[in-house]
Amino acid sequence: MSEFDRLPEGWSIQPLHTFIAELESGVSVNADDREKVGSEIGVLKTSCVSNGKFAANEHKAIWPKDVMRAKVSPREGEIIISRMNTPILVGESGLVPKTDNALFLPDRLWQTVARKETRTDFKWLNQVLQWEPIRKKIRDAATGTSNSMKNISKAEFLAIEVPTPPWQDQCSIAEVLSTLDEQIEATDATVHKLNMQRKGLAADLLTCRHLPTSEIADVRLAEVMPTVQYGISSSLTEAGAIPVLRMNNLSGGEIDVSDLKYSPTDVPSDLYLKPGDVLFNRTNSMEHVGRTSLWRGQLTKCTFASYLVRLSPDSKRLLPEYLVYLLEWEENQLQMRKYATPGVQQVNINPTSLRRCRVRIPKSLDAQRETVAALDAARENMEALREEVAKLKLQKQGLMRDLLTGAVRVTGDH
Repeated sequence: MSEFDRLPEGWSIQPLHTFIAELESGVSVNADDREKVGSEIGVLKTSCVSNGKFAANEHKAIWPKDVMRAKVSPREGEIIISRMNTPILVGESGLVPKTDNALFLPDRLWQTVARKETRTDFKWLNQVLQWEPIRKKIRDAATGTSNSMKNISKAEFLAIEVPTPPWQDQCSIAEVLSTLDEQIEATDATVHKLNMQRKGLAADLLTCRHLPTSEIADVRLAEVMPTVQYGISSSLTEAGAIPVLRMNNLSGGEIDVSDLKYSPTDVPSDLYLKPGDVLFNRTNSMEHVGRTSLWRGQLTKCTFASYLVRLSPDSKRLLPEYLVYLLEWEENQLQMRKYATPGVQQVNINPTSLRRCRVRIPKSLDAQRETVAALDAARENMEALREEVAKLKLQKQGLMRDLLTGAVRVTGDH
């Protein structure tokens, strides 16, 4: 049974063309990959719409010779839709909060034209288009031979049916969901602020500027990281003798063991991970190469793949926790990427080259512990808020299911 089968009295199932008279198309123009300045005109990127939001800053500056060809600007109260995108993102949309005549749509975006004879709250419709059952209908209607790009036709899009309440209910539903959206955005903004503060704190502490010169060692990593070790290069399976960490298991300085592959046979004991081991991702895209994380003994037995390297700091001079923060710091990421050599779609940082990098460290392990404690606290505060955002998004999914099907009614005085 479909969740649309039991609608309240006064509700109905309507195709999108009930509310949308027309879908305007933009045009393809040449543009520089930068934001417009001054009196320049911009063309929107496909990324300007996401999760129901419209980001006007996601645009490029149109070449002067192509300005006259641009024809559709974002209008307040209308919805912009991505007609061509990856299979997951095709049909992404966002409500335009304010008309901007200095921006124009490209050919991959549509803009709705509201049907005047139908009274529709487009804030409600925007929420409907974000709801997963409707998103799935859009994805299923999209076509294309490429696995990386799908396209949906105007006719297919406008034929998609949605549960439709009376106009007053639309307004009430939109207000409730928009209030929750505002709470999510505010919490997200706080997470961003804390992350910027954490980066500033890392820059202050990891440059050792808070310490006297006599208490700082300026060294090459080779001096404080005497040995490195490559992981196993055997084929991996969905189940097997021992879990194997891969590049996707390294994130934000920590190890995520939720998605593991396995070695079908056991490995030499010297390749078992020990609590406090530091893993470095030597092969990846330029964006992700150099990821570094700390193994905290989450599993009794575990090893690591060959595109990861185990770094062994000198325990008398460098704490493994400090080393992780040091290598994750943006300044040192930039330094190590200078040694990256290109491969097929990926780059590689040879551990020998990595050990050439120069770093500043406190000579005192106690001073290193203080830095680690301060950065740990900053990260934990930020992660707690990220968990709050995740809970709010989960709460919204449940509310959307209840409100958009009429399972829970919202009155005008909610």
